[in-house]
Amino acid sequence: MTMTTSTTFTLLSRTAVATALLSLGLGALSLTGSGCGDSLDEGTTSGKRVVLETRVESADDLAVPSVNARGWTISWGRVLVSVSAFYYYDGAPPSLARSVPSPAWKRWVGIPVAHAHPGHYQAGNAMGQMLTASSFDLAQGTTILSTGEGVTGTYRSGSVLFGSPAQGIHAADLGADVILVEGTASQGAETRMFRA
Repeated sequence: MTMTTSTTFTLLSRTAVATALLSLGLGALSLTGSGCGDSLDEGTTSGKRVVLETRVESADDLAVPSVNARGWTISWGRVLVSVSAFYYYDGAPPSLARSVPSPAWKRWVGIPVAHAHPGHYQAGNAMGQMLTASSFDLAQGTTILSTGEGVTGTYRSGSVLFGSPAQGIHAADLGADVILVEGTASQGAETRMFRA
């Protein structure tokens, strides 16, 4: 028997894109995932195989113009994204993962904890994946991607691999780029078109 579960990835908030455009780089991805467990024992999973229906959507309604911190009204034309894979884990997302406090003597001397060290975050067990490369336009609303596969249990975090060269319906527009953002920024009588 195959079960179906749904996983939603919220990729770019309006503030994140506006901030990224001002700094000439894109980042700040927010990932959330969910799965289903079917074990009767609390905190365990039976490990049954499931089909994962993955969809992507913007955290904000990109059809509605927004005002950034500098007073510019941003209108989104296209927000194209190319992905190659999604991976799902049972560990807490990095923003919620607990860090080990540094010893008191290091704090007194002023030696900080090296948070960039890869050993500080553990994604947990791999619970599922969606491996079909595709591209989509976040400004057009929710996009349903290809199905993936996984096992039952609690999905707490995920990772996205961007794909270059782009695949899917926006491959020609993206080429070797993984993100393309187009729109207008207006302030008073001045309007500027942007493409990044």
